[in-house]
Amino acid sequence: MANKDTAPAAQKALQKGNDLITGATVAPITLGNITTPAMTFKGDVPRVGSRITARIQDGKQYSGIVATADVADGTVTVTFKDVLKPV
Repeated sequence: MANKDTAPAAQKALQKGNDLITGATVAPITLGNITTPAMTFKGDVPRVGSRITARIQDGKQYSGIVATADVADGTVTVTFKDVLKPV
């Protein structure tokens, strides 16, 4: 029988692609010489390559494919491949 490893209990689960993130903010950031939209929110870190949908603070919803995801002091910052689309 194969041994199945599990994630340590202290590790947070990754955001599922179909969960709605609420309370997010969207702002442009500059990475090198490229300006791209970034989203910040409190919660779990999504997988790179997954599609996430978020409702920003004014009630509008956006969806995009995660290019990078970082967390600092409990705040997740995500950049997107291609474009961030209104839903």
